[in-house]
Amino acid sequence: MDDNLRYVSEIEAIDFRHVIENHGQAVWNYVYFLVGQPDIADDITQDTFSKAYRYIATFRGDSSFRTWLIKIARNLASDYRKKSFFRKIILMDIIQDNKTSPSAEEEYLSKEFSDDIWRIVLELPIKLREVLLLDAVHHMTMKEIADTLNISIGTVKSRIFRARAKVAKQLDKEND
Repeated sequence: MDDNLRYVSEIEAIDFRHVIENHGQAVWNYVYFLVGQPDIADDITQDTFSKAYRYIATFRGDSSFRTWLIKIARNLASDYRKKSFFRKIILMDIIQDNKTSPSAEEEYLSKEFSDDIWRIVLELPIKLREVLLLDAVHHMTMKEIADTLNISIGTVKSRIFRARAKVAKQLDKEND
């Protein structure tokens, strides 16, 4: 329903609750990846939905509703990052949903590898880190990423390529 919202002038509170239920976790995860602090991610996510509710009439339907929300969240997170008290990013925990239960050793090694990758990703410059997140976690198209970040599709492709190359190079370096 919410991805098909187009040219909305008013939205009922019950409908907006549905929007929050469908996109709240994705927005929070994205913001957390940018700011690295759960309490700050909570605040920015709440501000994102508050702003989206206030400005729902400005949504023209040029992108998916989710992309519009991510763009609002990105701008709010960017404003936060510009503040002087923003100092560091905390590693994000990855929860994997497996149908079978791996052995304790497999689970430990998998978590260690995942932690290594996310640590390396978090060490990337924000421009490279952000395109990886939107591509790999949020499964946005190149056009959606370009629209969200206000950059060209060519720049998106270039940043994704460079980010993946840096992660692979660092993994190889650490494995040697």
